[in-house]
Amino acid sequence: MANINLRPWRQERRDRLKKEFINILVLTFILSAATAAGWYFYANKVLANQKTRVELIKSENKVLLARIEEIKKLEQKKANLLRRMTTVAQLNSNRSQPVEVFQEFVSLVPKGVYLTELTRKGDGVYLSGIADRVSSVSDFYRSIELSTWIKEEYVPGSVKSRNPGNPNDESVVFSINLQLENNQEGEK
Repeated sequence: MANINLRPWRQERRDRLKKEFINILVLTFILSAATAAGWYFYANKVLANQKTRVELIKSENKVLLARIEEIKKLEQKKANLLRRMTTVAQLNSNRSQPVEVFQEFVSLVPKGVYLTELTRKGDGVYLSGIADRVSSVSDFYRSIELSTWIKEEYVPGSVKSRNPGNPNDESVVFSINLQLENNQEGEK
């Protein structure tokens, strides 16, 4: 047995292990390359799907923005129409108020009181006039307090003698600021 050479067997074994290692290395490289390619294609597909979704969302956003603008325009038209309707309703509710207020003033003004100016701004009325006596102005103020068209909060203006130098002339000049009630409140 001393003549048996074990070296070629070892060399063959080394060559076989080397081939197996190279085969495993090549197979690992091929599997890694296939996995990397599969991952690359999968990622590209997901990215393409995501880009498609983003484009769809962008186009839907454009449609929604157009609808929102349309809704804003409609809301603005609605607000304008409501404002107009409110104005028309106020005008209709107050349509007869000037006639009724003038009719009320005719019954409020006592004998000896003459109105020289009547100015109306909104619900406010400014009156000025001449009275033959101070007591006539007092009667006028009392009748104003009983009126249904005039708010209780009125501001009595000035009462001055018309001719301060003449003691026989009792006539006076007066002014007053009034606030009118709304038509519905005056009818209660």
